[in-house]
Amino acid sequence: MGFLLGGRVLITAVGLSSTAKLVLLGLAERADNDGSEARPSVQTLAGYAECSERTVQICLKELIKTGWIEVEKKATNRSPTIYRVITDRLSLGVKNLHPNESPQGRSSQQSRGEES
Repeated sequence: MGFLLGGRVLITAVGLSSTAKLVLLGLAERADNDGSEARPSVQTLAGYAECSERTVQICLKELIKTGWIEVEKKATNRSPTIYRVITDRLSLGVKNLHPNESPQGRSSQQSRGEES
């Protein structure tokens, strides 16, 4: 399971809606450590993100369009779509953070004790 990917998603996946981030986190949880073979159902992802299945479908399209995931294998009558979480994007680490934000979620000025 992609336990290590989940932590990296939380730190690096900025600029996504909170629901898309939860869907990405759900995919990372179900992926191998290299990001491959993520095959949770839309229903499972909807449960993780506490949203509708239609919202998950929209989020999946957003994640593909923005380069966070790709389709490894399209769904068939017998198997779900298999996704790959783009681990190169996650390995950028804190470089994906907003310039004024530290990994703890506070602005860099606030973390140094400066006032905004």
